[in-house]
Amino acid sequence: MHQLTDHLTDPKEKISALYTYLQQNTRYILVMFGIGGFQTYDAMYVATKGYGDCKALSNYMCALLKEAGIRANYTLVRAGQGNTEMMEDFPVSRFNHVIVNVPLEKDTVWLECTSQTLPAGYLSGFTAGRPVLSVDENGGKLVRTPKYGMAQNQATSLVNAVIDENGDASIKVLNHSTGQLQDEQHSIIHSMSREKQLEELRDNISLASYDIVDFGYKEYPGRLPALDEQLHIKAAAYASVTGKRMFIVPNILSRSNTRLPDDSARLSEIFLPYSARSVDTVMITIPSGYKLESGFQPVAIANKFGKYAASAKLEGDRIVYVRSREIYDGVFPPSDVQELKAFYDQVFKSDRSRMVLVKE
Repeated sequence: MHQLTDHLTDPKEKISALYTYLQQNTRYILVMFGIGGFQTYDAMYVATKGYGDCKALSNYMCALLKEAGIRANYTLVRAGQGNTEMMEDFPVSRFNHVIVNVPLEKDTVWLECTSQTLPAGYLSGFTAGRPVLSVDENGGKLVRTPKYGMAQNQATSLVNAVIDENGDASIKVLNHSTGQLQDEQHSIIHSMSREKQLEELRDNISLASYDIVDFGYKEYPGRLPALDEQLHIKAAAYASVTGKRMFIVPNILSRSNTRLPDDSARLSEIFLPYSARSVDTVMITIPSGYKLESGFQPVAIANKFGKYAASAKLEGDRIVYVRSREIYDGVFPPSDVQELKAFYDQVFKSDRSRMVLVKE
């Protein structure tokens, strides 16, 4: 530990070096002996065997940091998507996971010790934005993990498509995502083979007939990680051609599939887990000689649940489509369900609006 850290002066660099050591030299295995899995195995156990559960790995991380002169706290958390609230004034254990927080003079560094891939300081949606019990030499106190909001959860998409006379499309895509919007892809990259990644992509692309020619990813680790996804897709008969007319839906890949059932008798509150913003720009080159017969009706919606805007225009032989969407986190009363349903229905409809072109 001293060889890794004594030459470093910045505490965050020391933390990162030791966290990397943990990730490279241990792995997660659930260990539940003794008193039902509530008591952690000691640091020597992890050091000699190279594995441990969340309790053992977090305790080991605290021991490594202590040897480097850095105080760290063993921290109990209720992990999982959506598990972001608890009754803070009622003493009952709702925890199912352990992480580490490292309090510094002007900051706190959070560490997920069961992950061999997350960057130091980033928790992901698995444990972000919720109360946790931080344990130190004086006992424990409730604090909150970082909440990733709209400024952190961002996605942009640039789509360039070329459509031929038959309506077939060659589509090239660059998706860039940050924060919680890259969590799922990060997990897929590090847990699946390339063949399984391709299967996952096919399950998430809503085109009638297509083939993924190529795909790739590039990650940008950090306390706010980012990820690029590149796709090349061939879509047969993406545009419908009937006589002189061509029918095109300009939103190629980001159509919302969310539809809510009629729920006028809803009793429970509505929980939207996190805020995020996405912007999609689609440029579609069409065969020459077409003019616009029926255009895309611009849409702009803003309410307590978010914002949505979409527009499309024909510029020469190219359609330019721009779509932006913001979603807001929060807890809303059951009476708001019809307004939320109407919002989702408007987005669903707009995402499938089409343009009609006619050949001169």
